[in-house]
Amino acid sequence: MEKLAAGSNRDAQHLRASGARIFKHFTPDGVQLAIARVSAPTGEHSTLPTLLEDAFVVTIPLRTYEARVRRDSKVFAAFPFQKGVLAFHDLHMHWSGDFEDGFDFLHLHVPKASFAQFGHSSSAISNTALPTWGNSFDTVVDSLSAILQPAIRDESDAGALFVEHVTNALHAHIAHRYMKLTPETYDRRGLAPHHLAIAQEMLMSPAEPAATLADIARVCDISLTRLIRGFQRSAGLPPHRWLLEQRVAKARDLLVGQLQLAAVGDLCGFADQSHFTRVFTRIVGVGPGAWQKEFGMGAKAKPFKR
Repeated sequence: MEKLAAGSNRDAQHLRASGARIFKHFTPDGVQLAIARVSAPTGEHSTLPTLLEDAFVVTIPLRTYEARVRRDSKVFAAFPFQKGVLAFHDLHMHWSGDFEDGFDFLHLHVPKASFAQFGHSSSAISNTALPTWGNSFDTVVDSLSAILQPAIRDESDAGALFVEHVTNALHAHIAHRYMKLTPETYDRRGLAPHHLAIAQEMLMSPAEPAATLADIARVCDISLTRLIRGFQRSAGLPPHRWLLEQRVAKARDLLVGQLQLAAVGDLCGFADQSHFTRVFTRIVGVGPGAWQKEFGMGAKAKPFKR
């Protein structure tokens, strides 16, 4: 039998579905969360058993499909997985499955230690049981899943930051609704000025790889939730939206000159010209080409030289 390496649960290797793009980020406590959209073509498909670890795998079906699920090598259940109804797998046991017509779902790997931010000890979380399946369609999860799907396809840093933001929201929803965990008491004030300055500088930094929200929270020595809520109160926008607004503002300044659109998008940190045009149009109301024709210094753009 094919063997799995350490980390395969997080990377969804047990599903034997190639091409999945895995998004990973760390919580302020240094625990890594990972999410991916994973699919297998139509037709019969079998998975390998998961490895044992102190974590959950949460799957969110993006369509309804038939499956036979095994737990510790024994058939546990055989019925349709319904779109929008979560399935929880406690990795204290081995899980595998046989799918009659492929599958398509979001795969969230959640170490139990990640719930410490909600004020519960690791031992208490380890002994907390999740239901194996959600008992009804979850409108919050369905909405977050719909938001995540195009963001997962976005290869820009801003896209990755957005995925991180929505994954944190999904993580908190699972903790509150399904694990009945009580969140910490949040400070209703904005960020301290020096924390806001650090956050904005790290978000705008051209360094690779781009800073994640968890990176910023660690540097500021505050919780991830405190950072996100405080940033929005201080800056007036969530971090992801603020970053896009800053990039568009920089692009408007550059478009006054005679740079080509692709060059402007590149200098402002957009993944490609299509991404640049889409975001610019959404925020400004007109495309960058039309804006440059209206406000630029010349009618013909000069080639960009690095």
